[in-house]
Amino acid sequence: MSAQNNINQPTTLLTRLRLSPPEPLSAGQLQILLLLGFSVAVGRYDSELLSLVIPFVQADLGMEDHMVANLVGLSKLGVIAGLFLGILADRFGRIRLLGFTIFGLSLATAATAFAQTPAQFVAAQFWARAFVDAESGLVVIFAVEILASRNRGWVLGVGAAFAALGSGVAAIAFALIDDLPGGWRALYIASLSGIFLVAYMRRRIPETTRFTHATQASTDAGIEPRLIAPVIALFQSSYRHRLVTLSLVQSIFGFGVASAFALQSKHLIENHGFEPAEITILFILGGALAIFGNLAGGLLADRFGRKPILGLFLVLTSLGIVGFYLGKGTAVVAFWILYAFSQFAVGIILTAYEAELFPTRQRATAGSVISIAATLGFATGAFSEGHLYTLTGNHQIAVAMLALSLPIAYFVIGRSLPETANRDLDDVSPDPDHKLKGPGKSIQVEEQLA
Repeated sequence: MSAQNNINQPTTLLTRLRLSPPEPLSAGQLQILLLLGFSVAVGRYDSELLSLVIPFVQADLGMEDHMVANLVGLSKLGVIAGLFLGILADRFGRIRLLGFTIFGLSLATAATAFAQTPAQFVAAQFWARAFVDAESGLVVIFAVEILASRNRGWVLGVGAAFAALGSGVAAIAFALIDDLPGGWRALYIASLSGIFLVAYMRRRIPETTRFTHATQASTDAGIEPRLIAPVIALFQSSYRHRLVTLSLVQSIFGFGVASAFALQSKHLIENHGFEPAEITILFILGGALAIFGNLAGGLLADRFGRKPILGLFLVLTSLGIVGFYLGKGTAVVAFWILYAFSQFAVGIILTAYEAELFPTRQRATAGSVISIAATLGFATGAFSEGHLYTLTGNHQIAVAMLALSLPIAYFVIGRSLPETANRDLDDVSPDPDHKLKGPGKSIQVEEQLA
């Protein structure tokens, strides 16, 4: 009885704050939630740190000004390597691959800290991005596959709140950059403690029941697992239209926010005279607002639907970036908070779509393919900023021009994707091989997905 009370106490507190999950969480679900949260926080710390330390890395490693955004774009391409990890997750299981990604991330982070040239730094961050993206995707799939349909948006909102927490920790650490031995390198070494914590938590997490059942069903049906088979099957399935649409949406989003993310610290230091400690204050305040904003964003998406809330926050993200890079005085701070708040909210909804729009056996593969599209969009946006900077001679104008493309993503979705809020996964993404049997059933699945 006491253990049950302990489980319910956090939920009671959240209820008083009107932030509780629609359905109570079990002890096992709470464990998964904490693993999701800390894993996402570690990944966000690592990626946020890159944008913060860019001016110091540039000075330390001797990089030219027009190459700064390109460095971030090249590093981000490491997510493409995560495609193969995603394929292996659908074949060998989520928990096994999670352990591998944690180990790889620890090595890549250590390599980043000891990089001596721009090439070494890019190579280390390439693999760090690969392992971070794969790890975050795996824990999101864990959460989605064990939770009730009414809780999915809320939990993804909690995950985004932990992401904001990771950003806040990175900002606090950044304030100490001038006082730490090794400067920016010490900040990467410090992140290893969080990675080891996630590795410890992962030991107690079992494989998801959905994956176990789907694997057994494939075995019973005589389906032989092959390395590339999940990708081929996905593109040949009735889910290919969803895959293409969501990939395009994610690539547009990555294209629009890439340079804004890469140059935010550089912009504040060089154009507004911010010191590292002042950037820390801004990031902590913005991150604190984002924590509650992400929870609210998840709840809004569950209540009013994914599409309208996505469209709203895409517009607000674009407005926030333009105001942050072209604004003056205290308005810059307000626009940065709007940009951070809205970008996290968009991420919640797109993450929910990725997890909800595909059947269990193809979920990790679909997420990896979509991550490839998002990465290519991000890298293209970063490279485009370098070319626009060469033409305009102004980073701010170049970033603002790219951010105006964000609302296009909403129109791409249009009527192409179904509304998934508060719907059961088997309803939204039925497995054409296992759920429906007999003549003509595949046609029923096609009609259901149309």
